[in-house]
Amino acid sequence: MNQWRYYAGAGLFAAVVSLISGIAGGNPFGVILLRMLLSAIILAGGGMGASTLLRKFLPELLQSSAGGESAPAQPAVDIVIPAETPHEWPALGDDDE
Repeated sequence: MNQWRYYAGAGLFAAVVSLISGIAGGNPFGVILLRMLLSAIILAGGGMGASTLLRKFLPELLQSSAGGESAPAQPAVDIVIPAETPHEWPALGDDDE
């Protein structure tokens, strides 16, 4: 699998957020670089850990539903609103009292 793209994307996202917030906060450039590196490593590692846990304990979440099995048919819920509601407001200018 090409999971490394997701981890790299998460790390890049964390680095960009750290860069923007560091510049906005007026931090020195060395501190910004250190925080970029640390946040990228932590978020990419967290993504790896979450992915590993999902694959190990919840593999059915990662399986595609395109397999031979289909979900059992359930009755549809009727959400159609009637054309006239009993609480209809009268139009302005209608004085039928």
